Amino acid sequence: MMQELAPQTAKGQYSRPQYTFNGHIGDAQFPSESGRYHLYLGNACPWCHRVALAAVLRGHLVAPTATAPPPQQRQRPQPLQHVTLTRLEDDPTRARRGGWVFRAVDPDPVFRAADLWEVYDTCQPGFRGRCTAPLMVDRVRRVAVCNESAEIVRSLDEMHLPGCTDVQLRPRHLVAQIEQLNTKIYSAVNNGVYRSGFATTQEAYETVQVRQYLTQPSRS
Repeated sequence: MMQELAPQTAKGQYSRPQYTFNGHIGDAQFPSESGRYHLYLGNACPWCHRVALAAVLRGHLVAPTATAPPPQQRQRPQPLQHVTLTRLEDDPTRARRGGWVFRAVDPDPVFRAADLWEVYDTCQPGFRGRCTAPLMVDRVRRVAVCNESAEIVRSLDEMHLPGCTDVQLRPRHLVAQIEQLNTKIYSAVNNGVYRSGFATTQEAYETVQVRQYLTQPSRS
């Protein structure tokens, strides 16, 4: 079960899987079109939060709300929803290869799948590996675009469609600094907790702790 949820090296170290779903909106096969792309996101996943925040900030996705809008706003034109989404439920007892399953109140509108594994298997028949979220798919071609949160955010930032905001998440003059900082944060913080929490040997755990300690700035 641990191998399924967290791939390991022979020494018990967490090894994040690499995937071939690395498309980018704006490429020839994935044109920037309103309503064409669908996101699968889960509230239990910080990587999904990253994508949801980017989509809302850029104006591709209407911010979700738990209450109905006040009467005076109901007649106003609603913002365009350039990207659609389905919220997944984390339930390993019902889902396969990763734990993500669809709820009855929020079913899969693209493939009518029962869980995220079925979405992956439909996009790439015979897929082997963990079925992770976030995942962006092309509704027209019925294929997976990307399941790496950083790349999805870049696509959302570069999609310029009517009604989008002028928010720039990755200004060109700051790209080098952003990439340098992201590399440090990803290794020590974002992926660091996975390498610590999913280590299955004491040696693997201590290796991560030593590396993270050495990368932290001195407090003296």
